[in-house]
Order: sequence, then C-alpha cells, then structure tokens
Amino acid sequence: MWRTDTAAGLNMGDESSEIILNAEPWEHKTDLLIDSVPEAAQRFEESGGTILPGPFDIPIGQAAVVRDPWGNEFVLLDTQKGLLDTDAEGNVDNT
Repeated sequence: MWRTDTAAGLNMGDESSEIILNAEPWEHKTDLLIDSVPEAAQRFEESGGTILPGPFDIPIGQAAVVRDPWGNEFVLLDTQKGLLDTDAEGNVDNT
C-alpha cells in the first residue's frame, strides 16, 4: 500500500487491515486503528489500562501508547489527518 525508506504497509486483502514492516527497531508491535485516539485512550484508562506516551501527533492523525492490566503494550492510532499520499509505485510522497 505504501513505503518509506524504513517502513512499508502491506494490504491484508480487505480495506480495514494492514501489516506494517519496519526496518528500524520499534518496541511496540501492535497498532490498533480507532476513530479517535483521545476518546479511545480515555476509555482504555477508565477500563484499567495505563496511558504511556500520548496522545501525540503523527503524520496521519494522532497516536497513544497504552498498556493493559496484564502488561501488554499497544499503539492506538487514528487517521483524522488522512492517509499518506503515495506515488504510483507506493512510495510515500514527503513533499
């Protein structure tokens, strides 16, 4: 679907799922796409989770790193700013 110098997004065959491959180390492995990071982070915390960094801005919207009561960490992200622009070969246009 898209690629940068250090990452690529692969379509999983439907419009709602993708796998992201990173060439650089990244400690958080599971991203959950949601409608609104601030709202989801608040609900996550109210349900017993912990908000680590975030919410913070990312190129496509906002993100937050959260930890559930069992110690699992996830990244919540939304696309409120819109998806990344790509050229015909899927390269992210950074202009």
